[in-house]
Amino acid sequence: MLNNDFSSKEFIYINNTSIIASIVDFIKNNIEDKVEIGYSIDKKVNAKSLLKVMALLSNNNNNINIYCYGNKKEDNLKTIEDFLYDNNLCSMPEIKNIEQERINSYDKELEEEILSVTPDNKRKNIKSKINLLKEKRSKKHGKYSENHNIIYIKNNKKIEIINFIENDITEMIKNLSSYYEINIEYNYIENLKIEITDALKSIDIQYFYKDIFFNCLQKYFIDKFDKIYIKKIIDEDYTNEIKYNTEYINKIIKESVKTLDYILKNKRELSYNISNIYLNNFNYANIKSSIISIINNISVIYELEYKLINDDLISFASKISNSIGENLLSGMGSSGNILIQNIINYFQKQFEYAYISSIIGEDSPIIEYDFNYIKRFI
Repeated sequence: MLNNDFSSKEFIYINNTSIIASIVDFIKNNIEDKVEIGYSIDKKVNAKSLLKVMALLSNNNNNINIYCYGNKKEDNLKTIEDFLYDNNLCSMPEIKNIEQERINSYDKELEEEILSVTPDNKRKNIKSKINLLKEKRSKKHGKYSENHNIIYIKNNKKIEIINFIENDITEMIKNLSSYYEINIEYNYIENLKIEITDALKSIDIQYFYKDIFFNCLQKYFIDKFDKIYIKKIIDEDYTNEIKYNTEYINKIIKESVKTLDYILKNKRELSYNISNIYLNNFNYANIKSSIISIINNISVIYELEYKLINDDLISFASKISNSIGENLLSGMGSSGNILIQNIINYFQKQFEYAYISSIIGEDSPIIEYDFNYIKRFI
């Protein structure tokens, strides 16, 4: 008895063994419900069986149907369709059809968004307004990123944060207003800066995350200017929309202020998670490179600018590798995991100390490579 409770779609696929295998592999690993592949309602097989799919499609003319069953059949079909499209596993005519469907769907969403705020007497030339909004939203605004991202406040002197607000934040808002073609007065930014700096001066701050503040504030103004831009292109008054939400900006400030305990806890968790990368892939062939990689990963977490791949590190990794030996490593079992964890613990503590020294303005200590200490765990 045929089960006709499915969603299906025809695809023109590129017929070769590796592509068919990729499609089957993706469905097997990403779709839990039943999926079939075929070229007619009575000529279809389990899409998760490579042998059955290969046998069925051996004499096919590159047209296939994918049948998805279950409560998520529509979503699963869309997931498979996106996979075929994103990885160029359909032929060009099919890719163009899917691409056009996506464009049409996105245009429809923009049209509904614009019309939802457009008076009846201003609904002309909607297509041109869709294109204007689509063009604005196509830009990816860069996020804030610097090696020294956290400001340490010593003796309650917040001048570095004030300079950050004066320069980076001011520039960001000016750039966004220019991009969205929104004219804002000089006093608008000046008043915003005063409100932010007054709020910062009124609270106790130990550590201030520049990236959290910048990226959250940028997202806030992107959303705000985007809504204002829609008002602008439909020729509606947007004066009241320009006002910023002081309460929300204060919330961003509070999110950006952290304690040292918070920072160190976060970095420790990241450091300890490094072990998961190496525990199941630790063998004699890669032990030296793995040790070097582990230490470098910890240094990145602690934002340190040491030139770590130096003679001391290479010598340290070589000594461990030579001391273990191929025969010993093959019989280490769980002790190999203990070795990795102790290497991580040993360097995590050193880098944490160096990190604390750097953010409070003291000279960072030299990283030590004490092979005799680590040798106890081999």
